[in-house]
Amino acid sequence: MEIRVQGLIKAFDNPDKPVLKGLDVEIEPGQFVSITGRSGSGKSTFLYCVSGLDTVSSGTVTIGGRNIHTMSQAEVHRFRNQELGFVFQFHYLLPELTALENVLMPARKVGLHDSMQADALRLMEQFEVDHARDRKPAQMSGGEQQRVAIARALIMKPSFLFADEPTGNLDSVNGETVLRIIEQINREMKVTVLMVTHEPDYAARANRELEFADGRIVSDKKPRSHPRRTH
Repeated sequence: MEIRVQGLIKAFDNPDKPVLKGLDVEIEPGQFVSITGRSGSGKSTFLYCVSGLDTVSSGTVTIGGRNIHTMSQAEVHRFRNQELGFVFQFHYLLPELTALENVLMPARKVGLHDSMQADALRLMEQFEVDHARDRKPAQMSGGEQQRVAIARALIMKPSFLFADEPTGNLDSVNGETVLRIIEQINREMKVTVLMVTHEPDYAARANRELEFADGRIVSDKKPRSHPRRTH
């Protein structure tokens, strides 16, 4: 499924000063797109509008031909749960649940938590957090928590992963680990990735980079000047 954004405007308090100013962009299936720009440039707002986490003031966002902003509340919740995965700077794991229970939360919403437990454990093993399956978030490191959050984002086998500064709260070692996982997800699972980042080195490892400034896309380039890492 492709993402098509047409005439996207987003304003908050003042309609005369929109945060996003009439954006048009198409994202092909399987792309890994990094989104960069200074603080306040509109990059995270764009991510939230495209993913349906925030409303738009005008314009359209279609995913696989479906306008997510004209769906009913029930439809958009179901679509997000089944087709879209989310990873944020902070993991937002539920503190009272174990790692495994957190990974299974999206499946629990549709009554599939029992049948998908093996899938959850496979993801946790793939991301090297299976040893923490029975630990609660407070018993895990920051890097482990973020890898559990990524497993949770992927449990429903989504077509898209939206990541907002997924390495921003991690040290360089754990940040590199998380980025490699995101590259692997894109490469092996063919998941389309949109990732907001302030790290130029990480942005350059995507196969397309959208740079934002003052609510507009000022650069749309393919920054890969080196082979994608595969280890």
